Order: sequence, then C-alpha cells, then structure tokens
Amino acid sequence: MKNKKTMKKEENFEIDTSIQLFDVEQKIMEQAKSLLEIKLVDPNDSKAYKEADGNRAKFRKLRLEIEKKAKELKKPAQDYVKHVNNKAGFYVDALKPVEEHLKKELAGIDRQREKIKEAEQARRIKLLVDAGFLFDGSFYVAGQVMISPNKIVDFDEDELNQHIESGKRELERIEQKRKEQEEQEEKRQKKLAKEKKEIEDEKRKLAKERKELADQKEKLAKATKKSSEKPNVQKSPSIKRVNSPSNDSQKNTKSEFISDYDKGFNDCKERIIETVKSGVLPGEQKFTRRGLINFISNLEKAPF
Repeated sequence: MKNKKTMKKEENFEIDTSIQLFDVEQKIMEQAKSLLEIKLVDPNDSKAYKEADGNRAKFRKLRLEIEKKAKELKKPAQDYVKHVNNKAGFYVDALKPVEEHLKKELAGIDRQREKIKEAEQARRIKLLVDAGFLFDGSFYVAGQVMISPNKIVDFDEDELNQHIESGKRELERIEQKRKEQEEQEEKRQKKLAKEKKEIEDEKRKLAKERKELADQKEKLAKATKKSSEKPNVQKSPSIKRVNSPSNDSQKNTKSEFISDYDKGFNDCKERIIETVKSGVLPGEQKFTRRGLINFISNLEKAPF
C-alpha cells in the first residue's frame, strides 16, 4: 500500500513531504549486508567476478535513481527556500534602515543622558565636598558616613540631603571633640608654663639670695681681716666707750658668727637636696613642683 502524499502550499509552490524510497532502501540495505561479506580471492574465478560486477552495476543504477529521485523531491523545497529568502531579503532591506536610524537616535539620547548623569553626579559630589566630605580613593567620607561616587546618583533628593546632614552632624561632633582636646592641651601647656616660670623664679630668687649671702660673707671676711691687721688707735677722749671688748674678743665673736652662718647655709642646702631626692616633704606630704616651691619659700623664714 502506497503512502498518502501530504501537500503544503505556499503561494504557487507545492512540497511533497512523503518519501517513497524507503522500500527500495530497505531492500538495498538487506542485499548490501550480504554483499559486504563477499571477498574475491581467485583471479581465475570468472563466475564470481562476473556476479560481483553485475551487483556493482545494479547498485550503481539504484544509487543514480535515488539521487535523481532525491533531486526531484528537493526541487520544490529548494524553490520554496529561494522564495523565502527573497521575501525575507525584501523585508530585511526595508526594515534594516529603520532599525539603524532608531539605533542612532537612541544612541544620541543615551549620550545626552550620560552627560546629564555625569553633570548630576558632579553636582552632588560638590555638595558633599562643600559639606566637608573627603574622598579616600573609594568613598566620600565624613566621620562614620561613607558615600560611593558611583551610587550617589541613585539617591533621590531627600535621601541625598539626609546623608549630607548626617555627615555634617558627624563632622560637627569631630570638630567639637578636637576643640575640647585643643583647649585641654592649651590649659595643660599653660599650667606647665606657669609652674616652670614659678620654678625658674624661685631658682633666680635662691640664686640671688645665695649671691647676697656670699657677698655678705665675703664682706665680713674682708672686714675681719682688715680689723685684725689694723693697729690699735687711741680714740678721741670725747667718745666714751661702753663695754668695749678687746680685739681678741671681737675677733673671736666674728669668727663664731661666720662659722654659724656657714653651718646654717650648708644645712639649708642639705635639707633641700634630701627633700628633692626623697620626693616627700615634711609631714609625709607628697612631693610636687609646687610643694618644692612652698618648701623653698619656707626656708627663707628659717632661723639660720
């Protein structure tokens, strides 16, 4: 029973989608399987040679018939493909310029949008910089607030303003903390300078007192030496001497005074040195620079 033909129409073209060579193909395949096992080994075997040559001619004929039939079956399809290609080419040629034109127009708008985006990004970055944000190479930073320059255009105006205000508050907090630290440091430096000045003043005062003591000591020594070298001169009778000691007694009195003076001065120096080394003032008071100043001031009132 023959297969029923199925026909497809496209304008004036008819396509036969059935294949009527399957029976022939099946017979060929069955015969070919047995013929593939044949081997010619004897050149004197004319019968086998003649049979093989007949089969070759038969298969060649079948092959040519199949190729011819295939060509006939393909022609409507090839004509249809050619027709489709022609139609497609017509429409493509008509539509492609529209596509290219619109593509060009869209590219122009895209460039304008990119410029607008870049301008808006630059405007927003300027707002950040004016508010005190600093760029660290990746983000615009204000204390703990960080904004990416690539994301800044994604914010709406309210979100952007909120970020800017947060950054301003953060910078104000940092500035306030910096000022407080500066004020504390300034007070500390002033206190150190005042204490240093007081110590220097006390040093100069002590140096001056030591010099005065040394000058007095030197004058007293010179006076004692001069008195010991001066001859005993009779004073005017009009001047009455009351309890006038002898030269030896006077010399001994001055020598004792100088000795006591030196001892008191050296004791003062030793007490200052001991106090500085121990770091504790009399009465178990903790040693400080101010304490040393008070201690030195009290020494001025000492009885020696």
